[in-house]
This record gives sequence, C-alpha cells and structure tokens, in this order.
Amino acid sequence: MPAMVRAVALTAMSWVATGFAAAWGQQPGDGVPAAQGGRRAVVIVPVWDPPACLSDSRDQVARPGEIVDLSVNPDASVSRRSRPLRLDPGSDYRLLMESQPNPLCPALHYHVYEVDLNNPSAARNWRELRRAQRDQLREEYWDRRNEREMQRRKTRLLGQHAEALETGRAALRAGEYRRAVLALTLAGELNNADPACRIHLAQARMALGHDEDAAKALRRALQLQPKLIPLQLGLEEFYPQEKDFADQVDGLARRLSEKPAASADEYLLLGFMEFQRGRIDQAYAAFKRAAQGSPRDRLIHAYLDLTKPAAVNSSSRER
Repeated sequence: MPAMVRAVALTAMSWVATGFAAAWGQQPGDGVPAAQGGRRAVVIVPVWDPPACLSDSRDQVARPGEIVDLSVNPDASVSRRSRPLRLDPGSDYRLLMESQPNPLCPALHYHVYEVDLNNPSAARNWRELRRAQRDQLREEYWDRRNEREMQRRKTRLLGQHAEALETGRAALRAGEYRRAVLALTLAGELNNADPACRIHLAQARMALGHDEDAAKALRRALQLQPKLIPLQLGLEEFYPQEKDFADQVDGLARRLSEKPAASADEYLLLGFMEFQRGRIDQAYAAFKRAAQGSPRDRLIHAYLDLTKPAAVNSSSRER
C-alpha cells in the first residue's frame, strides 16, 4: 500500500474509532478484560476488495466471517470475506457504518462494527486485530527507515562519484594519467550507470598504452548509453594540449598495426577515437577491421553505418 494512502487510511481509522468509542464505549487493548455492564466498543475493518454482488438478505447485520457494504443499496446487503478480521460464529459484531476515507482511492473502505465486549470470542478477535495492526505499523516503520537510509547512502555515493569524476578529469588535463586511472576507476565503481567516467577512463588507459583495458571501458560506456554513438564529445579538451589527443590516437593506431592479432574491441576503440578526432574515413577503416573480428557486433555495425562513405552511382562511373 502506498505510504500516502496508508497515512490517510490510518487517520480516517483513528477518527472513526474516536467518534464511535465516545458513543459506544472504549476500545479494548491487550490484557483488557471484557467490559462489564453491557459496555460496547467498535472494531474497524479495512476493506480493499471491490464490492461483491448483491445478496437477497435485507437485514443489516454482518454474518460471521463476512462484511456488509451498504453503499450499493441501503435496503440490501453486500457480502465479502473479511481478511483482516476473523469473526467467530458466536461473536456479536453488528455493522454500524461504512466509510470511504479517500475519494481518490475508492477501493479502500472501512467497515465499523459494534462489539459486545462481554463476549470472550469478540474480545479475543479484537486483540488479534490490534496485534496485527501493531505488526503492520512496525513493519512500515522499518520500511520507511530503510528507505531513508538507502536514499542517504545513494546521495552520499553520488557525491563521492562526482568528486572522483572531477578529480579524474583534472588529472587528465594535467597529463597525470595514472592518477586519472585511479580516480576514474573509483568513479565507475561508485556509479555503475555513468558512461562519462568510462569514456575518460578509456582516454587515460589509451594514454598509458593499456589498449585492451581502454577498449573494455569504452565498450561498457557505449553499452550503458548508446546515444553517445553519433556525438562529438570534445575529448581533446581533456589533455594538457589539444594536439596531445591526436598524438595519443596516432600512437594507438601504430601499436595496433604492429600487433600480430589486435582484438575487435581494440579496433572499435581506434575507430571511436578517430571519429572523435573528426577523421571519418580513418574511423570507417578501423570499424571495418573491427567487424572482421566480430561480424555481428551491434555497436560496430552502428558505427559502420554512421561512417560509411557515399555510394558511387552508375552515372558517375560512366562519366
């Protein structure tokens, strides 16, 4: 049940109980014996079930184990099993009213019963209901407490993630790539859903020559956010000088050309960096090499489609 609905329900329940307790006597609690002298109390049963079909009975007395909804027809009774309260055959429970505390939640009703406290079975059922209500309130309290604690932990982790990301970016701009790797790895651990820290981690790893690790970080970033694929991210801004980015990409291309068997992800990394550098033809060539190693890779084919050259039509060939 949503927290707001529970709050409204408990407020309405308290109001109804107060009014009828004043008219019919006190509400019994645990350890309170049945009242003497014919004193009465009220039992309030929350009902979530939709109304059932009309019965033939025209009396307004709830049968044992059932509740009556008089909102459908004042002259007829509507029966439905009541889950929160068990009414024994010998109990004397008489329906006094049916209340709808929240018009925005029409499925929730309260059925108010008069209880004969001289009946031991009725008093026992009342105590069982009160225990169930206390258990529910205790459970809701711990649910709210755990939710608040999780929210505080999430806020704290997001703050630490933002700090680690900014530290990593500052280290990139200063050319301190090992320090950048430490900070950006931490940022990724603090927020598994952030692709930005993994893009920057790929930059730092590439600068250190850790091409396979850089390729893994890049793939994870693109899997988290495929909308990054067509974007120019301005990665050259995160180097001591803009030309350093071009030098790093040229170094990556040289290492892969000298490597006996570079992986598809490494060529995906090269194609991505060439694409960010603005060299579309070189990016397309790298993506084609990547596709040879992983022909069904969706990320690679997305970049191939994005960077493919213009088709040569028949009229241009004739000329």
